[in-house]
Amino acid sequence: MTRALELSVATLSDPVNTSHINLITESILRTANDGEREVAALQRLALLELALVARD
Repeated sequence: MTRALELSVATLSDPVNTSHINLITESILRTANDGEREVAALQRLALLELALVARD
């Protein structure tokens, strides 16, 4: 999960918004809690969720 978080945050443009990091973290933890363990899947879902929330 740490690697998924690191890779996800690395894709964000500077300056990195703390609320974006929190959203990514929550998404990764929620997805991992559902049983997903693949780093790429955790990262992809977190960034997709961030993109959807950022539109609002």
